[in-house]
Amino acid sequence: FAKITFSEVFERWSKDAFVKMKPQVRSLHKSAYNAHCKALYDIPYRQIRKHDFQSVIDNCERGYSVKCSIRNLFKHLDEWAYDRDIIVKMYSANLDVGEPTEKKERDIFTDEEVQKLFAMVGDSFVDETLVQLYTGFRISEVLSLTPDNIDQEQKLIKAGGKTAAGRNRIVPIHPDIQPIIDSHMKTGGKLFPCD
Repeated sequence: FAKITFSEVFERWSKDAFVKMKPQVRSLHKSAYNAHCKALYDIPYRQIRKHDFQSVIDNCERGYSVKCSIRNLFKHLDEWAYDRDIIVKMYSANLDVGEPTEKKERDIFTDEEVQKLFAMVGDSFVDETLVQLYTGFRISEVLSLTPDNIDQEQKLIKAGGKTAAGRNRIVPIHPDIQPIIDSHMKTGGKLFPCD
């Protein structure tokens, strides 16, 4: 293990760890590794120090959450290496990812803009936007809707999935978007297929 590189540690760790992870978490770790850790790939893991990890984070031009993902990956790899006596100290413990950036103020649709959208109903993009607006679903959640998600009798949509709180949430279908839902139910597959 004396010469095992950062890449080899990642490969061995991920082989075991990815089996137990949710796909979204697995994707975050792969992305952090592939997009940001190239400078460490060939360095023997035993030689990596805190400043090496910190340099990767500092050189990342992405936001706070991406930097946190990188730090979390480093912590997992350090724990794996430490448990196998590859390293004697975990340098990932106190890495600085900066402060969270303030959330941007989001523009909301005015009543006039909503009416303009309703004047264009039938355009798939407009229909998707109105369903998002009236349900609070994310783009990906609207695009994944199928007839199985719709309870026509009770006028409900059961969908969602990014967070535990959002999974399988039940949202009433507002009367204003009922005709949109009805027209897209006729497609049989996804209500809003991506072209």
